[in-house]
Amino acid sequence: MKTHANKPVISIRYIAALMTTLASATCIAQSNPASMATPPSMPMSKAAHDAQKGVIAAEYKVGKATCKSLADNAKDTCMAAAKGKEKVAYAELEYAYKPSVDTRYKVRVAKAESDYAVSREKCDDKRVI
Repeated sequence: MKTHANKPVISIRYIAALMTTLASATCIAQSNPASMATPPSMPMSKAAHDAQKGVIAAEYKVGKATCKSLADNAKDTCMAAAKGKEKVAYAELEYAYKPSVDTRYKVRVAKAESDYAVSREKCDDKRVI
């Protein structure tokens, strides 16, 4: 790169090459948005979907029972984590059953909301009254 009076000089060719690269990357990303989040190769059957719902419900009940032995904010944090795991598991199940951009988005939202709920409960421990 050339310099002129202590300032770099960017050539027109460099800018043109950069613009071409950015344009092609944008076109590729827009032409195949599913490449960013690959869905399962085969959608889940209805029977497997229903069976997995039962497994998720059972895991939630076990997590909820584990939280009952705790007290105060530890119990609240545990319950938030159990509910979050359940919501994420149901969202992932729907994504496996009906893969689409919308269900993938719902998985990401469920994960974020779960993390937020648990973090919020952990912060309650740190509050000074």
